[in-house]
Amino acid sequence: MKKFLLYLERGLAIGFLVTTFCLLVNTGANETMRQVLVWMIASALYGVISLLFEIDSLPLPAATALHLLLCTAVTSLSAWVLGYADSLLGMALHVFPTFLAIYAVIYLSIFASIWIGARRMNRKLGAR
Repeated sequence: MKKFLLYLERGLAIGFLVTTFCLLVNTGANETMRQVLVWMIASALYGVISLLFEIDSLPLPAATALHLLLCTAVTSLSAWVLGYADSLLGMALHVFPTFLAIYAVIYLSIFASIWIGARRMNRKLGAR
């Protein structure tokens, strides 16, 4: 199952890039393509920022706070480029709450998955 998910992830990533490139070449840089490109770049940056969690010397609360801060900056910049709000107040009222809700769901899902995996492994190790 793990190998299946890895290949599914790779296929989606490659397919997304190829499809985006083909749409850009065939339909031009319309508003939809602009949105897709900005969020594709933001997504790549989110992935790179997530390397913070691989730094063993950085405690989880510090890594989480720094990750949240940097992801907020990327989201704010993306929303500004795309014109989602015309002021900082508009960003705070419209963009930030949505971002925080999505961030919380993703973060808690990943945290729960890691926690469940660790419990399973501990049970297997304890059964020996």
